[in-house]
Amino acid sequence: MPEYTTLRERIEANAAEQLARARAAARPHDWPEDYAHENGQYVNICIVCSVQFVGHKRRHVCRPHGLLG
Repeated sequence: MPEYTTLRERIEANAAEQLARARAAARPHDWPEDYAHENGQYVNICIVCSVQFVGHKRRHVCRPHGLLG
């Protein structure tokens, strides 16, 4: 494990690692590009196909349906 000079560096490194793990575990219906945003990791239900997905809290459709429009 690398040496950190400040607590802030340690916190930022931990957050970046968690974000990378979440993006790697994303499913096809999720919006991984939303994960870095403050409200980007909410579990939602698509209004078109009723599949659960993870994305911004104001998204209403999963990724496949969002890319169609």
